[in-house]
Amino acid sequence: MNCEIFDKNESLIDFFINSLQLMLLDPEYPLINQGEVGDSLYIVKSGECQVFIKDPIEKKDIYVRSLRNSQFFGEFSLLTMQPRSASVRPKNYAIVGQVQREKFDEMTFMFPELISQFKNHYFSY
Repeated sequence: MNCEIFDKNESLIDFFINSLQLMLLDPEYPLINQGEVGDSLYIVKSGECQVFIKDPIEKKDIYVRSLRNSQFFGEFSLLTMQPRSASVRPKNYAIVGQVQREKFDEMTFMFPELISQFKNHYFSY
């Protein structure tokens, strides 16, 4: 796995991989919608997912960035219990791994250092 948060921790990597449910997504599939309750963390296995935020005045989606292989998203909503801060849709066909809230909570309980790492990751973008 090529993701800095999981580097050098084989137990964490094993737990994460065993918690993943793989999903094949069609282009433009609305994986995450801004404002909804978050119940999963996602990681891009292949393809490209685009992140959008809603312009509050014109009510149009504004492109923010693209996510590619080994990049994850959705963690902020799980950590803060806040609604999703952005929408995410695949640009093309994509394979995405999903970790449900229950497994995420178990993972952060077993590996508490992840909480600060996830927060640092979120604030980096």
